[in-house]
Amino acid sequence: IILAPGFLSNSQQQKNISGRVTDDAGESLPGVTVVIKGTTSGTITDMDGRYAFEVPENATIVFSFVGMKTQEVVVGNQAEINVTLEFDAIGLEEVVAVGYGTQRRVNLTGAVATVDSKELTVAPIASTTNALSGRLPGLITKQESGLPGSDDATLSIRGFSSPLIIVDGVESSFNNIDATEIESISVLKDASAAIYGSRAGNGVVLITTKRGSIGKPTFTLNSTYTLQEVTFLPQLCGSGQQTELEREAHLNKGLPEATAPWTQEDVDLFYAGTDPDYPNTDWFSLAARDWAPQHQHNLSVRGGSEKIKYFGFFGYLDQQSIFKNNGGEYQRYNVRSNIDAAITDRLNVQFDLSTIVEDKDFPWRSDERENSVWQEYWGSRPYFSGELPDESKIAYAGLGGAVSLPAITNSEISGYRRTDSQNLKGSLNLNYDFSLEGLTAKAFINYDRDYYFYKKWDWLVDSYSYNYSNDTYTQWTTESNRGLTYQDIKSRSVTGQLSLNFDRVFYDDHHISAMVLYEMIDYKNNSIYAFRDGQKTFALDYAFAGSLANQQVNDGASEMGRTSFVGRVNYGFKSKYLIEGTLRMDQSAKFNPDSRTGVFPSVSVGWRMSEESFIKDNFSLLDNLKLRASFSQMGNDGVGNFQYLSGYTYGETYLIGSGATAGLVATGLANPFLTWEEMTIY
Repeated sequence: IILAPGFLSNSQQQKNISGRVTDDAGESLPGVTVVIKGTTSGTITDMDGRYAFEVPENATIVFSFVGMKTQEVVVGNQAEINVTLEFDAIGLEEVVAVGYGTQRRVNLTGAVATVDSKELTVAPIASTTNALSGRLPGLITKQESGLPGSDDATLSIRGFSSPLIIVDGVESSFNNIDATEIESISVLKDASAAIYGSRAGNGVVLITTKRGSIGKPTFTLNSTYTLQEVTFLPQLCGSGQQTELEREAHLNKGLPEATAPWTQEDVDLFYAGTDPDYPNTDWFSLAARDWAPQHQHNLSVRGGSEKIKYFGFFGYLDQQSIFKNNGGEYQRYNVRSNIDAAITDRLNVQFDLSTIVEDKDFPWRSDERENSVWQEYWGSRPYFSGELPDESKIAYAGLGGAVSLPAITNSEISGYRRTDSQNLKGSLNLNYDFSLEGLTAKAFINYDRDYYFYKKWDWLVDSYSYNYSNDTYTQWTTESNRGLTYQDIKSRSVTGQLSLNFDRVFYDDHHISAMVLYEMIDYKNNSIYAFRDGQKTFALDYAFAGSLANQQVNDGASEMGRTSFVGRVNYGFKSKYLIEGTLRMDQSAKFNPDSRTGVFPSVSVGWRMSEESFIKDNFSLLDNLKLRASFSQMGNDGVGNFQYLSGYTYGETYLIGSGATAGLVATGLANPFLTWEEMTIY
């Protein structure tokens, strides 16, 4: 039982009430919030939809649940109150995430589409971006890779380039966030995105993670085992057809049959498949399995009281490659802690910590696009044996696949590429409710840190073919070391926001809300790259064992920042006539101080026609027919950093007197007039 201090005076009589909450079909509803109206004191229903707590006799009890209509009941003399909640088909009372806040869906004037956590977790998908496919109108998803850890989908809103991604108020990626952590996703598609200014020209995707709720701790465990297969793979020719085609190509060029690569007898023997010296090798079957396993497990806890609410999460993902032997895998660990605490009756604090650790371990040859293992596969010839009598020797696969597919996809034989990365994020959010009704203040700061370490050990082994008739091996390639590569990148961003918010209804019909906000974002990045080859043995995968003759090293750093001032005003009359206006002023460090500021206005209007009597009385099926229009101007600062200054490169040679000296050389003239590119969105 949770009651606010000082809520009940000693003179108020209290009584115990209990009951059960069900839906229209009579099914129990667990997790329904049951509170005393005007307070945060209350409880939630258990798994059977039942509740019990102590209330004043004259209290009004409010029953609320996502997706259902809120219901109020006066206690009076009742000791048992059973309630049936109705589904809210169009979710007019639903609160959805918009730029820098939330709004009731009924009051939206912009094009905002949402999807909740239940839809995101229907299927066990490693990348949350793929869970959005076909679920949000106007959002186009395209998965371009099947490589574990890189199988996320590219996002496009209404056909434009990549949108801005905001996770809990901060610009971030959400591909590696476990879908079970997410409460909802909103897509801002028109002028509703303009409040994010220069970054939002292609639309905005807002991700809100789960938070605590009033009630006893609720533990949720999800564990899935998934099998994945290749959707479609063109099959290579068999050895009979391949040799027949090579023979025909030779003869069709008008060349003599005596020099043909294969005789007709050879072709016939390959088709027959009875002679071990005329094999028919299926290289893909040797290297790959029919199904690649994926394990996904997560545990979360959610609960709290009116003073403190919490959500904790731990997730683990193990996604393996399609290749059989040491073909690679992707492992991910997700940890999150979201805490809401009431410091006083007016001051609330949110403290969030999260980290994502990713480990990728794959053979050195890329699994996708050009110069990948597929180039070796398409160049492999079926008339070479894939398995040799001496198992210690690696099979030769043809000019295009000199080292066979089973070997080049095995990181224990041909080297590896490993990536270890970690994202660490922490945020503090202070909310203060002034004594003036509807006026609140917010202070928010977030620190986001990324660590990335990459190591590639590039090695080629000896390869052989075997002749069964004379028991001899022919060596085609010689073992060689192609180098050891390191890359270490560290980046961080700091986001700070200060805002005042006002939200109030006057005389029951006039709803006014407003916000003024200051935002600061600071980015910084450092990287180092090193390479050395000439290692004499496959056992020493360290730079010190390499040669000094061809070593390389390089490093770099970058920094950028923005400051912004944002204003927004909303007015609604009877939730029927709606208007929203925003004004954003961005200052980008990419431009000259004299042309650094861009001002971007936006306005949108909405008319809920379904609330007019001529529709309401005659077309009852039209629950929420709304006519909307919007206009916004936004800017683009997508150019290189600090191009208003002269550029220089180090290491170029120039002449001083009679000698050549290495130093800084200008790479181009400064462009002090560079400024914002403006765009208009309707």
